Amino acid sequence: MGKSNRDLAGDFLGTSKTAKLAKKYGVAGVHFGHPDGRSGRPNRMPEQVEREVAAKMANDYDVRRSLEAASLAGNKKAKKIGSINNIKSALAAEKFMKKTHKNRMGNGGAYDGANDEGGVTNYWVNKDRNKLINSLTSSNQAEPDSNKNASPNDNIRKNAPGSTELSEARARVAQHEEDIYSGTYSSNLFDKNYDPAGANSFLERYKLKLNDQRQRYQ
Repeated sequence: MGKSNRDLAGDFLGTSKTAKLAKKYGVAGVHFGHPDGRSGRPNRMPEQVEREVAAKMANDYDVRRSLEAASLAGNKKAKKIGSINNIKSALAAEKFMKKTHKNRMGNGGAYDGANDEGGVTNYWVNKDRNKLINSLTSSNQAEPDSNKNASPNDNIRKNAPGSTELSEARARVAQHEEDIYSGTYSSNLFDKNYDPAGANSFLERYKLKLNDQRQRYQ
């Protein structure tokens, strides 16, 4: 569906959501030059600006890491956004970050700058970690006295509250430990080009580990 005149005006004047996001990431906005070229500036169409904004945001480490951690923590909105590959997902991600900053973290000030983005990332990373710890704690407390003589694997199969949750928790722990000892965790943490949705992301490695855990404890 094409843009309305009002949308185009907002892009041109810098008042639309896309224009504001473009300014944040240092992307030149929409520009329509004079037909005879006297302005000396080439035209910049909305579609071009949108592609550049989405590409810039897709390379924003804090946004990508926040979406990844929030997805692992079970947040449905983050899962729905997934990876940023167009202006729609970029705008949704920006809204998600702002909502987290204001509603979940209780910050009354503006969402503005690297410190705020980093704070949102830390919030979701801690959420993901706490979910993992709680899953393991619940699983360890699920073994009744009547099964003292049963093997650990028997207790896991029979008594864990939700084998799916236990498998997911074990897989995430195993992958975290593997990444820490191999140095992958530190490398990804400081790599601005790390893609949480890429083929070699933690999420993809975790999925492979999850299949192994499910087969082992079925």
